[in-house]
Formats: sequence, structure tokens, C-alpha cells
Amino acid sequence: MIFLRAALAVLLVGGGVRGQDRTPEAVLEEYRAIRIPWSGTMGEEEYEALVRERCGRQAALALELYEGWPEHPEARRLMQGRWALLLNVCHDPARVL
Repeated sequence: MIFLRAALAVLLVGGGVRGQDRTPEAVLEEYRAIRIPWSGTMGEEEYEALVRERCGRQAALALELYEGWPEHPEARRLMQGRWALLLNVCHDPARVL
């Protein structure tokens, strides 16, 4: 459980790195590939950890897209989704702004 929390913290700390070799399309492809499971498919703790992990990764990817390509047509929409994830799933309103 400690490892899972540490991994989640790493995912949530920041977005992408400017100047990296990824394209905005690669970021979007990874973002869209993340699937959130249905709640009835596993135990409650396992489900919550998995949802937080995956939502945290989506939040990081949204920030990566926005920081690297702020004028990309999907950047604003993904940032709005990031804010909702940080507020409602991660319960971390300080990171929204």
C-alpha cells in the first residue's frame, strides 16, 4: 500500500517536461487509453486506489499537454477535466490553480 501511495504521489506531482520528444498527439493517445474500471469489479480499497492512480495519470497528462502546447484545441478541455479530477477524485483543491 505504501508503494502504491508513493507511485501515486509521483504521478500527481507534475505534468510533462518542456522540450521532450513527445508530440501532443502522443500525450492525447495515452490520455485516451486510460480506462476507469466499474466499481463492482473489485474490492472497494483496490477500486479506489486504481481510480486515483488512473485519474492522477490523466491529470498529469492534461497538465503536460497544456504546459507543452497551451494553444492545442484539446488543452483547455483537458485542463477543465484535470481540475474536476483534482477536486472530486484526488481531493486536492490546492493543486487546481
